[in-house]
Amino acid sequence: MLGWLAKLGLRRDVDQDEPRLLEAIKRAIDLVEPRLEHVSGYPNRYRDMAKRMLRHAEALAAGLPGPVELNRERFVLDPFVRALFASPDDIPRTLSLSRAMREYRQCAGVPEGELYALMGMRYRQKHVFGMEARGEVIRRDVEQEALSFEDHTLSCISVSEAETRALLIWDVFDHLMRQVARRLELLRQERQSLAQAKDRIMAQLRGASADRRAGMQLELDALLSQQRELLARLDLHHVASLFDDELRTPEAHVRLEQRKIQLDGMGVLRRPEESVLSHAIDFTDLVGMDRRRWTVVLVRYRHQELSSMSDRMENARRWLYA
Repeated sequence: MLGWLAKLGLRRDVDQDEPRLLEAIKRAIDLVEPRLEHVSGYPNRYRDMAKRMLRHAEALAAGLPGPVELNRERFVLDPFVRALFASPDDIPRTLSLSRAMREYRQCAGVPEGELYALMGMRYRQKHVFGMEARGEVIRRDVEQEALSFEDHTLSCISVSEAETRALLIWDVFDHLMRQVARRLELLRQERQSLAQAKDRIMAQLRGASADRRAGMQLELDALLSQQRELLARLDLHHVASLFDDELRTPEAHVRLEQRKIQLDGMGVLRRPEESVLSHAIDFTDLVGMDRRRWTVVLVRYRHQELSSMSDRMENARRWLYA
């Protein structure tokens, strides 16, 4: 894996790549708490963290399968592509409808040659009824379990495989930093809740009877102790420890998981011992990027096919609203 990363220019010795490491630290601080840049220890305090997160992101980008070519011919020849789309027409339609693709084309124009992107999909198992052959007997309305993919999305669009994988590295890195930012925001919300609770108890104390004051004072003392501890954690000199605490195991936040599924040409789940023609297909899931599971693959396609579909859709829109 490491040699392949080096071939693409993704695997680097981050100790020798000072500008890239400093960029990673700057991105991390900007996403979490920009004021940390002015606290003693910056940027050295964050070097080890940034290195580890970059390595995790690099390994994930390298483990991404593909690129898989998307076109009508591959739909016919490749069981993997056929599993992802209901028909060959769905390929250009899906690419053309992608918001990320439209935004990319608006910014970059229509490039020549091929485009690369990370494609993510939701997979869904559902009960269907179909035909089943048992020897020479054909049974109809047999209950089956089928796998389908929907909500196709594109990201990290570029003109090369290496660039798309590099874009994914930064996407993963930013995602990890947002976990720290989210944790910091929760602590700030807790600080506000404690302050409100303190004000409430102090207001109640003023009008409380003597027999209730002792218990309420104990409650207030405990709350003030929590508040002092939380304020210490939110001090900018201590916020840096959140990176270590939250990112101790980056794979808990984002990782790849592989699955092998036996499918026939209609997307019906099969067992290897069945006589029905089927293929064992490897799928890769990206887990954790938005608390859900995406089936992902790096894809490649020619912009000419995309342009043709986009032109037809635009002509149809003009005809409808003429």
